[in-house]
Formats: sequence, structure tokens, C-alpha cells
Amino acid sequence: MCGIAGTIGGHLLQPQEALRQSLATILHRGPDGQGTYQRENVRLGMRRLAIIDLAHGEQPIYNEDHTLAVVFNGEIYNYRELRADLKQRGHTFTTQTDTEVLVHLYEEHGPAMLEQLRGMFVFALHDLRDGSVFIARDRFGKKPLYYTRPASGGLLFASEIKALRPLAEASGERWHINDQAIYDYLSLGVIPQPSTVYLGVYALLGGHWMRFKDEQLQIEQYWHPEFSPKTDLSYEDAQERTRELMGEATRIRLRSDVPLGVFLSGGVDSSVVVYEAAQQLGDSLQTFTVASEGAHDESPVAVRTAQALGVQNHLLHINPSPLEGLQALVRQYDQPYSDSSAIPSLEISKLARQHVTVVLNGDGGDEIFAGYRRYLAVQRSAMFGAVPKQLALTAAHLLEPLAKQRRSPWALQPASHGG
Repeated sequence: MCGIAGTIGGHLLQPQEALRQSLATILHRGPDGQGTYQRENVRLGMRRLAIIDLAHGEQPIYNEDHTLAVVFNGEIYNYRELRADLKQRGHTFTTQTDTEVLVHLYEEHGPAMLEQLRGMFVFALHDLRDGSVFIARDRFGKKPLYYTRPASGGLLFASEIKALRPLAEASGERWHINDQAIYDYLSLGVIPQPSTVYLGVYALLGGHWMRFKDEQLQIEQYWHPEFSPKTDLSYEDAQERTRELMGEATRIRLRSDVPLGVFLSGGVDSSVVVYEAAQQLGDSLQTFTVASEGAHDESPVAVRTAQALGVQNHLLHINPSPLEGLQALVRQYDQPYSDSSAIPSLEISKLARQHVTVVLNGDGGDEIFAGYRRYLAVQRSAMFGAVPKQLALTAAHLLEPLAKQRRSPWALQPASHGG
């Protein structure tokens, strides 16, 4: 998983000790090693979970003349292709890591390098040529990055809020709760980024980069989703193209020098990932499934899927303690978080770590392919717009039994009053 932290400029008491404490708080992100860097007024640090080039992947990583240094959290899935192109352009590599492509790609393209990256990442790159620090986050923000600007000047950043706190305290900062963030959480179930639960602490948004130089912070968006139609393929051709893309996307995510597995539920999304991974790894692929009590247990379907594909399956029967689970989540998430599925996700991750270092999953499939029933409910609810209010309320009450079913095709809740 890895994690990074750093300070640029400003006035910190015992800055080296503050960075050490910061990295100690994210030991869980990177148990395999630690690296630090200091040049001029820039201090960078990282904790490493070794995945690629286990022996030579220590960070920071430099370019040929050491004018660029980078610390990195994530994976660049197309690093082999990028590496081959950069070598043809005359760049010299000293490791086999995906991290090293970042410094050479920045030499070639500057911030435009981000257009070529396929992966999940946050990295901080110090450019000694102009004294700037360039920080970027992947398109969908899968890897986290938080930052704050102390009153004493400079910029502090880290992969987790808990890692940011020792740096802020060394700068003389004392954090206060962001009341608006609490209101947002209670209304929406989430604190919308870039805000956090603390005043003056922000998340760098997915698809954005920032550059800090001479006490000036520049933030730019380099990518955003486009919702306009992108193809005129027939439905059948689109199905085939989707299969090709899923296969290729899974294949490049299997590039790893450590054991790798997949979280497998009873859903279509994770089943597709397991299928594609099994095409590459065969019966050596390990999958991990949560079993629970009640109607929501999808483990029988997952077990049958694993058997049909001929892969190994590890089944975890859990009866989580809400109190212990919540306490663990508070330590991990640093701010309010409302998705109860995080508790079983944490437990299945502990099981997986006993067998593998990296796991793939099907997260995001329902969002991209409109798989949740609520999307269908929104579409169908539009028909009520032309219906008189009282008649619509009556219809909603009649549909209430359907709405209470988890797999309801309507997924509608009746109004509790006439408001």
C-alpha cells in the first residue's frame, strides 16, 4: 500500500523528528521499509510495501543526475511500456521498479506526464532545477493525499491525516473541528472533498496536481470524466469490446513480484475479475470471501464461482463486534465514515494478508455499469413527475412491500408524510 509524507519550507521545530513520527503513524501502510530525503528546504519520507523489484525499490528514486527525486505510493500498471519508450529516448534506469518511470517521464513531459500514466498513485517529486515540488493524485483518487498550509509558511502533506498531525504540531499548529464538515457528514453520509473534518486541512482531489514553489501553491485539474457518447458500436460489439478491455485491464494489474489474490463476493463485478485473473494465473489464484449470517450472505454463490473457475477460495465466517469494529475504523479513517461494509472489509483484508500481499477487487463496477437498483429506481421514478401528487403518494405506499426487498426492481421508499 505504501504511504508518503513531507514538508516544504516553513518553520518546524525538530523537523527530522516530526517526519519520523509522521512515518511511524503509517507503518501499517508500508511494513517493508522506510526512506527519507532532504535537500534545501524540502523533506520527503515514505513507508514501503514492496511489490515490484523487492531488492532495489528503496525510495526516494532519482533521475540520472539526481536533479529529480520522487517518493511514491501506488502502482503504475503500464510501467513496462513506459520504461521501454523512455529507454529508447536515451534514459538510463537503475532499478526494475514502476517508481523510476516517474522521474524520467517528468523530465520528458513535465505535468503532462500524467496523461500517460495508468494506475493508482500519489507521488511527490522535488525538482532541484527550479526548487519546486510537484505532487499528483490519480484520476479517481484511489490513493489519498492530505495537505495543510501552516501560518508559519510552507506546505505539509501526508497520505493520512494522522500522519499530517505530527508535522502540523511541529509547525505550531493546533487543529479545530470543521463544523461544516460535520453538517455535511450528517446530511450526506460523507465529508465531500477537498474538505476534511479539520479546518485548514484539505484533500488533494482525484485528477488534480499541485506545485509548490516560492511559497506559492498552484493546483490544477488534469483529468475529468466525459459523459458524452464515445462510441457508435453496436450493443454486441460493445459487449465484445468490454470483454477485451476487462481482460487487458486485469492482466496489467497482475504484474507483481509478490503473491496476489482477489476478493470474491457473489456479485458479477468481482466474479468477472476472478475469471480474467484465472485466465492468467490458473489454479494458483487465491480468492477471499466473507460469509455472514442472514439473507445478505453471498458466500454460497462465491464458493460455487471459485469451484467453477478452479481457483482456491478462503472463506471467512465473521460475526463482527460493532464496538471493536468501529474503534478500529476510527483509527484507520481519521474522520467520520458511514459505510458499514468497511468492518467486514477490514476483517477479510486481515485474512488475505496471511496468504498474499496484493488483492484485486470489483469495486467500482456497479457505479460504472449502473448496477445498483437505485439507478433503475431513479429512472422509473421519473414517470411520477406527471402524476398528481396524491396519486403518486398512493402508488408509493402500494409499492412499499417491493421497496423493502434488497433486490427490489423499484427500490423506492414511500413518503412518511405529505411533505
